[in-house]
Amino acid sequence: MQEHRRDVIRKLVHMAMGLFALLLRYLTPWQAALCALAALAHNVWLLPRLWGRYLYRSDEQTLGRVPIGIIAYPLSVLLLILVFGTHPYVVAAAWAMMAFGDGLAGLTGPWVGRVRWPWNPRKTVEGSLAYVGGAFLGSWALLMWTTGGRVPTGLPLRDEAAFFLWTPLAVSLLTAVLEALDLRLNDNLTIPLSAGALLYMAYHVPWDDLAWTPSVAQVLLALGLNWVIGGTAWSLGWVSASGFWSGWVVGVVTFLAGGWRAYLLLLALFVGGSLATRWARDVKAARGLAESPRDWRSAVAKAGLPALLTVWWALAPSDHRAWIAAGLVAAYAAGLMDTVASEVGKGLGGAAFLWWAGRSVPVGTPGAVSVVGTAAGLAAGAGLVGLGAGLWGLPVAWVPWMIVAVAVANFLESFLGHTLRSRGLATAYELNAVLVVLAAVLTMGVVRS
Repeated sequence: MQEHRRDVIRKLVHMAMGLFALLLRYLTPWQAALCALAALAHNVWLLPRLWGRYLYRSDEQTLGRVPIGIIAYPLSVLLLILVFGTHPYVVAAAWAMMAFGDGLAGLTGPWVGRVRWPWNPRKTVEGSLAYVGGAFLGSWALLMWTTGGRVPTGLPLRDEAAFFLWTPLAVSLLTAVLEALDLRLNDNLTIPLSAGALLYMAYHVPWDDLAWTPSVAQVLLALGLNWVIGGTAWSLGWVSASGFWSGWVVGVVTFLAGGWRAYLLLLALFVGGSLATRWARDVKAARGLAESPRDWRSAVAKAGLPALLTVWWALAPSDHRAWIAAGLVAAYAAGLMDTVASEVGKGLGGAAFLWWAGRSVPVGTPGAVSVVGTAAGLAAGAGLVGLGAGLWGLPVAWVPWMIVAVAVANFLESFLGHTLRSRGLATAYELNAVLVVLAAVLTMGVVRS
């Protein structure tokens, strides 16, 4: 009974926090970002002391750590604001889908649900229907509030019914499918970030002015080129069979959406990371740190988001493409920095330490860094930033900030790697995905300011 009461209180608080989205009508993007950052700090340090016994489940209280969902909620709002802050209606609607859709699903499914989804018995059809209702009504209400009931000027989508009704309904249905899947990632991250991206593209895609439309010859080239490169990597033992197929899909999407510029960045990530891994392989094997060839998880974690960003770049309005390209370049650079730093650090040895604690640890400890590895990784990441900035014609003034964002993302991923991976709360692949998201979001937020 006590657990039931805690869950109800937690979901009600989850939904009530969505009301803070009403402030987006009055706050500037940076004011809103500071509020979200304050909420994140509150949930990490103050909430456990003040309200933990009312909101935490028994097992969470025993473990003595903040539940990941309570951290993910304000973090996702912060990420939404950093990326879409100049479009508060997108932030508000995506926030509503997390707050009211996921909240109602959590209240309805466990206690009313009877029909379970075959692919995820923990979720019910009734819960998914409640999600759609809550997400749609909440996003509709906040869209009306943040826009004053009028479609913002300058959007390709001008129809009021499509803007206020059909688009949020379609996104609510799509994210309901996502909410019902059996994913390790927390719903407080996957739902709002996916909803934000879908809403943005629906509202802002200029279908008559796409960045690049591939020809039939280019489609055939993408299919064949990725087959040859992927097959070569497979035959050399650099990737597994699943790594080949997933890499082939990612490569085709990247080439077709972003052309040769995006594809060169993908090749730089893959070839640079593979060479670093192969160079350090013998030393790592002698130390018992050898790893199997990269599989589909590695391809999706480090190249999946950049592929999606490339699609976003291709669909975005022309005045948005520069900062999206900056985020794309930073995502690739962060992935390369992580791989090179890890491989060089383990290959050359030297002292490994936890940078936030200043404490030496054995080489291979999750989250540990080394001076030589970090220096090599930073050099590789900075080189890729320079290459990407040149290929995409980005302002020179952006380059230092992009390098800083890449480095900060790697250090944050190091901290998360130790705190989450060592406790079994996240895998290395999930943390790699978080890394590229952080690098892209930080970069796009900074260069747009």
